Amino acid sequence: YRYFSSPARDSDKPTLLFLHGFPSSSQDWEPQVVFFQAHGYGLIVPDMLGYGGTAKPMEPEPYAPSLMCKDIVDILDAEKVDSVIVVGHDWGATTTSRLADLYPDSDRFVAFAFLAVGYYPIRCENDYEAVMEQTKAVLGYELIGYWTFFAEADAPGIIERNLDSFFTLAYAKDPALWATDFAPLGAFKQWILNGRTTPVADFITAEDLETFKKTIRDNGIAAPLNWYKVYMAGIDVEDAKAISAESGVVKKPTFLGTAEQDRVCLAPVQVESMKKFCPNHVIRRYDAGHWVPIECQDQVNADLLEWIKGL
Repeated sequence: YRYFSSPARDSDKPTLLFLHGFPSSSQDWEPQVVFFQAHGYGLIVPDMLGYGGTAKPMEPEPYAPSLMCKDIVDILDAEKVDSVIVVGHDWGATTTSRLADLYPDSDRFVAFAFLAVGYYPIRCENDYEAVMEQTKAVLGYELIGYWTFFAEADAPGIIERNLDSFFTLAYAKDPALWATDFAPLGAFKQWILNGRTTPVADFITAEDLETFKKTIRDNGIAAPLNWYKVYMAGIDVEDAKAISAESGVVKKPTFLGTAEQDRVCLAPVQVESMKKFCPNHVIRRYDAGHWVPIECQDQVNADLLEWIKGL
């Protein structure tokens, strides 16, 4: 693993562990790193498995949630950090969820914050097709139809040959495009194959976009796509059998920052999950798309700081 580590400047300040999602890297957390480092907090910010400078297994099995949680514990051991507050975004929020489930009584993990994606419940069966059908019936589009494309053998090549199409939709200025051209079954693939582009969000600079593209050109995207294959193949279902049923309720303090304009990680669904599985929760809502830690960085940082101080 490659990761950024900075010890707490003040002895009374905890260490914060930031876990990013797809198709990102630890660089996504720069606004939070600058802010919380200035406030004296310790920081550990890894490139997650498959990304950036971290190892990139090409098969999905090493990406099983419990194995990645063990990796996180190994990082904490290496840094001699006894306890952390975990903050996760996107797939990083699913890893945050599993850390909460696997170590419910451990002093190692003090509290859990979720951004855009709330607590992700343990799956007892591979319900991908059922979710597709249900969301198509309720919303008019398959909420996670793009997973099918991401799991296809030719997906890495298609994406890598069309990085402008891929990234401009991923960071689109108009969040509604995710409901029409990102999420539905077959839509994202067709968007890329047609070479379509769209203006990117104001909070993404031209330099950011070039950095994103260079990262994929240097490292490829096949390894990060394994995060989707784990769930498409039901590897997480088998992996979760080691988690006790009692662990499905997170008793430690939790925080959810919703992305109210996110058309995939729907805010009402995330809120409902927190209310059902995380009784000790705080919810803050942001009028933003999926990339809320960047788009609303000042307010997110302020709200996280207030929550952390109150623990």
